[in-house]
Amino acid sequence: MTAIVTFFVAATLAGLAAFQGPINAQLASRTGIAAANVLSNVVGTAALLVLMAVMEPEAFRYSYWWDRIGDGLLPWPLWLGGLLGSLFMVTVVMAVPRLGTTGWVLTALAGQLAASIAIDLSGWFGLGRHAVGWQQIAGLTLVFVGAVVFLLPGSTP
Repeated sequence: MTAIVTFFVAATLAGLAAFQGPINAQLASRTGIAAANVLSNVVGTAALLVLMAVMEPEAFRYSYWWDRIGDGLLPWPLWLGGLLGSLFMVTVVMAVPRLGTTGWVLTALAGQLAASIAIDLSGWFGLGRHAVGWQQIAGLTLVFVGAVVFLLPGSTP
């Protein structure tokens, strides 16, 4: 898949994340923050189990996981993804009612861009290091300024 095709597929799928905020905020308003998170994760886990059955059926074997743990392929930092996903959803359900969906997406984007620059510079989690120049810092600054301007009192309907 070319970079352009990857961009459009990823942008389309990432666009679905904008629906996650209001859906989960409504779910949380009817159940509670933790209960909404659990329900969301149960539904997501069920969907992922179906996907895993199609794409990686070998992962249903008990030894699949123990072999990887024993070989050192699953160090503890790699187990944090689920926790970070849950913290993200808790933040979503608390922020969307206060900031609106667009305000939340801008806020999340600003935070993720800042963190991703640190990850690119350090090469954390086994990723290659990527140079960060003035253009990336300027882009990050523009996103932060844009988010702040968008969220100023009186700037939203």
